[in-house]
Amino acid sequence: MKKNILFKFVMLIVAGLMMFATIFAGTNAVDVGVSGILNVVFNEEEAYGDDPAYFIRINVACNCLTVYQKGSTGEYTVAVKSMACSIIDGADASNATYTFTSTKQKWHKFSNGNYSRYYSKLNNNIAICTALYTDQGSDKLIMDEYNKIGSESNEHGIYLCSSSARWIYENCGEGTGVEIYEDEEEASPLGMPHTIILNENSKYTNWDPTDESENNPWRNEKPVLKGVKDLDVKLGDEEAIMKKVTGYDVCGNDITDYIIITGYYNINKEGSYDIAYNLQDGTGNAVQEKATITVHNKTYVKEDEDNSSSSSSGSSTSSSTGGTSGSSSSSKNSSGSSSGTASSGEIGTNGNDSTGNGNGSTETEYNNSSDDESPTMSMNKRIKTLITILIISAAVTVYLTRNVGSKR
Repeated sequence: MKKNILFKFVMLIVAGLMMFATIFAGTNAVDVGVSGILNVVFNEEEAYGDDPAYFIRINVACNCLTVYQKGSTGEYTVAVKSMACSIIDGADASNATYTFTSTKQKWHKFSNGNYSRYYSKLNNNIAICTALYTDQGSDKLIMDEYNKIGSESNEHGIYLCSSSARWIYENCGEGTGVEIYEDEEEASPLGMPHTIILNENSKYTNWDPTDESENNPWRNEKPVLKGVKDLDVKLGDEEAIMKKVTGYDVCGNDITDYIIITGYYNINKEGSYDIAYNLQDGTGNAVQEKATITVHNKTYVKEDEDNSSSSSSGSSTSSSTGGTSGSSSSSKNSSGSSSGTASSGEIGTNGNDSTGNGNGSTETEYNNSSDDESPTMSMNKRIKTLITILIISAAVTVYLTRNVGSKR
């Protein structure tokens, strides 16, 4: 009899452990920070192979290039990087497939006397390269040619920004396939990346902002956040959190749509919440500003008449988006090279903004729970309940064991 009861006790312990595991099942995709919640949603397929080959698809309708790796089926189904480009005039968009040749040049001279960097030639005599330079020098960029990336065609090749062209140059060897197609509905499975546009008011019109040279003056610039401040927000008024907040890249282009808010808050529950506004532009540079929002059920919320106390214009220095809430960061889209600093006009494997880095394609969604309790509180309650059940079960088992033993 005692053996039978001890067996039951062991089974109770095993059942408890299984319940404990069940509580945490599926939470490997959720990172709960001290003040924020991130749901990281991975692609259904993972990239396979220790050193997988790449395949490139270029959408001429949207001026967008996407890099793929092989998935579990052995097909090129995993989109890992998206880059804005400028298509050469007359490019064949009939789903034709070409391959890279062995011809690669760090500087290539065209017949008009201008140069291009990171020149990678295809077997149809078209090359993927940077925009034009007047001479062999990082500070010799032709601004008007560079600004065609992401929007216009050109006469010389498939233009990419400097860091993107360098990634292709270094990672896509001879025989790598390139398909040219046309799709006006979807630029890329990873979305259309943001591209920094130079203008006459830009500080350094002769430099590609993504050039990885140590002498690139753009490396010292930061994107700008304006309008970030502590707020009183009416219950349920989600739009108030972004109402007067704007964001700009290093060249002053409006990239407000790429602002990411991190930090847990519940717009449907009264209380004070600490949040952070994060912005990363096409250079890979980032800025973060923090604020406290107070959610209440008052019928009237006083609005500031003057927004001048918001973040000042010009360069701003703050921590990277990667440093918020102890979690990885992303945005509406994500971009960057597979390692190192992210680049302009490129969406990479960290889900997500004009920029980002990572290994594996991901998207990031930020949850603002409408439940009465935060996920952290809910998890704690479930753990406490489980412990209580185990203690009661153990006590009952011991009691039965003793009683049965005394009766015998």
